[in-house]
Amino acid sequence: MAEPYYADFDGLPSRTNGREAWVYNDGEWREINSASHGMNSQPLSKEAFDQCFPGTPPLPPQAFRDS
Repeated sequence: MAEPYYADFDGLPSRTNGREAWVYNDGEWREINSASHGMNSQPLSKEAFDQCFPGTPPLPPQAFRDS
């Protein structure tokens, strides 16, 4: 399994491993289409992610379990 990386998805914090993608919006993490994420996101380092999106909560327990 690939380690999920940090990204900016159309101005929203997100994480993906290429097969599964999650975006944080309106106070909740939601799984989204990974192809759409791939076309509309910019990878970020952990440091840049934390600077752009301070206080983003951890992913939910079900994220990246099966991928």
